[in-house]
Amino acid sequence: MKVFADLHIHSHHSSDGEWSVPRIFAQARRVGLEVFSISDHDTVAALEEAFTLAEDFPGEYLANVEISVRHQGVGLHLLAPLVDWHDRPLLDLLARIRLSRVRQNEIRVGRLHALGFDIHYHEVREALGPVPVTGPAIASVVLSKRANRNHALMDRIPAGSAHSPEIDFYKFFFLPGGAAYAAKETVSLSRAIATVRAAGGVPVLAHPGLKRDVVDEEWTRGARDLGLEGIEAYSSYHTEETCRYYVEVGRRLDLAVTSGSDFHGRLKPHVAFGDVPESPAEMLDRLKERRQRVAHG
Repeated sequence: MKVFADLHIHSHHSSDGEWSVPRIFAQARRVGLEVFSISDHDTVAALEEAFTLAEDFPGEYLANVEISVRHQGVGLHLLAPLVDWHDRPLLDLLARIRLSRVRQNEIRVGRLHALGFDIHYHEVREALGPVPVTGPAIASVVLSKRANRNHALMDRIPAGSAHSPEIDFYKFFFLPGGAAYAAKETVSLSRAIATVRAAGGVPVLAHPGLKRDVVDEEWTRGARDLGLEGIEAYSSYHTEETCRYYVEVGRRLDLAVTSGSDFHGRLKPHVAFGDVPESPAEMLDRLKERRQRVAHG
């Protein structure tokens, strides 16, 4: 028996997400999602509206957020299903991450401008409004101008290396070694896990297969020892074999197994709404059991 669940959907509050909260709820109802979460990057701005809409939703809606972390030199994402999204230490942590991203993105845009791109940070900020700025969002604003699309450096971006021009741009310019790369202050995995646990959430490692060369069973055991309680084994990014691998890792390490699409909308056209390989029937019960275990230390 399976349940149709997706605990990893982004709204426009992520800035690299596209859909409004009402549109997400309408689509969740249309496709028959039984359990879902909006898990925006380092913000819970969508959740007040989400819980209002959840009152009339036939399935179950869970609080969640996707936290940007770093562990052993590797950037990762931590989900927090069932977290108390009003928790002050959690909100402070998310605010700190967003502030570090602002500083990073100001440097990124400055370096692009120095390379001859027609872009200023105030343009990016005005285009996105109050939502957090991300690298792909900067790329979207840059590429909205024809002069930038015709910039000589654009010919150096490998063709077809990603599923969208924004992601191609992001990888070429903003990753380490790129001409507009800027480091940012990071939050450790251990601190994020501790904060989520203290806020009554279940710390779950998002889409581990994206870093499979690092995130193996031994690595995951170390994260479990820091307080990790779950792993997103069923992801739109995972092959069947990768799903099986992380399901087995979760079983051996006694971690709750979750499912998530990481839907963003136009930015990731290859990821469809509710595109999850599988959702274990016991997933929600196991998450709630973990929350009780976390609450009792």
